[in-house]
Amino acid sequence: MDTVLLLHENELTCTQFKDHANQRDITCMAFRSFTCFELAVGCAAGICLWSRNKDRYTLRMLTDKRHVYVTSLAWAENGLILISASLGCGNIIFWQPEMGEKMRFLLGGRNGFSLLSYTPDPGFIFYAYSDAGASFCKYDGMKLFEGTNILSEKRIQSSTWTQCGSHLFFVEKDSCLLYACVAFPDEGVVLDPDVLWKPQVVADLDRVTCSGQHRACGHIQSIAIDPLDIYMAIIFKNQPFVLICFLALSQVLPVRILPRNYVTYNGNSTEKEQVYPTCVKFTVCQSKPVRSLVIAWSTGQLQRLVYNAQSPEEALSRMSTNSNLNQLKWTNYLTIGYGPESEMVVFK
Repeated sequence: MDTVLLLHENELTCTQFKDHANQRDITCMAFRSFTCFELAVGCAAGICLWSRNKDRYTLRMLTDKRHVYVTSLAWAENGLILISASLGCGNIIFWQPEMGEKMRFLLGGRNGFSLLSYTPDPGFIFYAYSDAGASFCKYDGMKLFEGTNILSEKRIQSSTWTQCGSHLFFVEKDSCLLYACVAFPDEGVVLDPDVLWKPQVVADLDRVTCSGQHRACGHIQSIAIDPLDIYMAIIFKNQPFVLICFLALSQVLPVRILPRNYVTYNGNSTEKEQVYPTCVKFTVCQSKPVRSLVIAWSTGQLQRLVYNAQSPEEALSRMSTNSNLNQLKWTNYLTIGYGPESEMVVFK
């Protein structure tokens, strides 16, 4: 079985969730909105829903016959609805967790889904098919509007929404190109898929120069955006660094990124070039008005970088950040999720 590790922001102690035979082949997780006491974990058997009552965690399973190998989870309607996508089913399911019931389906009509990204405002779902292609649909909490196909030939490797929900960034599998789609809030424009969902190339990141360093980056593995939409973190396949960029968002002008610096492993390994990041996630620090970038390294350690800038202008004038390495050491991190006052990491 796989293990979920819950790390609290100001503590070195952790909580492990592993006492269930069905929790195997974990791929994703999501804290329920506004709480760190309930989290959903996607795995081969379906969805493991962990909740804390006093000092004890209990587990409930959300399952459907074909909805196996869950790849993505997202909470909607302030935590009342859980949305899930899987490799085994051509439908995206909307769950009512308290009742354990399936509320509605988004019919994909294909083999399955490799990922799903949801933004509550303005209420869009981006979903990528496991074979090739991707689509958008609008969900207003009451009704699902018909999806719009924007890509048909290639698989999506990673995607992330901006916090304000105005832009979606994504990368294709085995590609150096970073793409963006602009989500216009005008309902009249929403009805025109060509205007709303036409992807644009933001940058070719095959080779990048920043801070006086020129590096060959190669294929993009994963992207993450900070909660204030100021920074983007990018990791590349088999590369020993994380690329940090400034975001320049616009509804009218082309979206741009400005490479800021490289982050490398700051541990004691004598072979740092063989240490690489496996996943990244921005988090919000509850005790201070700052954000952290949490990097999971192949050594099994977590590195946290603190960002204090509250605006793009302040970020440009404040280039330095604080960094520390968590000495809790595990192996093979798969993904990172966060909730109020805590981070969560999955490993095998």
